[in-house]
Amino acid sequence: MRNADYQRTCATSGQGKLAGLYHDFGDIFESDFLTWWQCHQGLFAEKTALIEQVGADPLNSILLYHIDPKRPLSQIQEEIKAFHMHAHAIMPVAPPKQSSSAKYPIYTNVSAHTLHKVLTVWDLRCAHPDTSAYDLGVLAGFKANILAPPKYGETRTRAAIKADAHNKQARTSIANQTNRYLRTAEQYIDNVGRGEFPKALRR
Repeated sequence: MRNADYQRTCATSGQGKLAGLYHDFGDIFESDFLTWWQCHQGLFAEKTALIEQVGADPLNSILLYHIDPKRPLSQIQEEIKAFHMHAHAIMPVAPPKQSSSAKYPIYTNVSAHTLHKVLTVWDLRCAHPDTSAYDLGVLAGFKANILAPPKYGETRTRAAIKADAHNKQARTSIANQTNRYLRTAEQYIDNVGRGEFPKALRR
């Protein structure tokens, strides 16, 4: 957890700006991730709307449906309508996909590789605050297609000018990529303090 407000809340045993989040997540720094996950994975679990089907015959069975009053009424109505139509063979398909019923739903799907890279760039920025965006990208493993300088050090030939322009563009590309990762990481870290992750709307 890189969110500074949550770090301070943990340091004061749950007192602070993110006390509500702390109530659910606890002090994430006092144990390893797997230990924490075993106790808190329910925060991300989906709740099923259909509790039980009574009877072996689908046409004559009874569906027990749990209504969560916190969910939108329109969604509950659509699910009940789908179950009803399914029971009468009007729509012999699965009910429409539900929105997440987890207390902390995953905001969007992000690959573990991308997430790791974004946070690596952020950690490098924290460790090297004065390093240029290009050099930071190189530290993070971004590959710049830099051309070798002219063999004899000339700077005014057509080849030298072309190589210099290419290298400037390559460095700018790496710097821009690094800055995009930093902006994304900042949004992830800020939004996790609101219980929304991974959420980054602007790049």
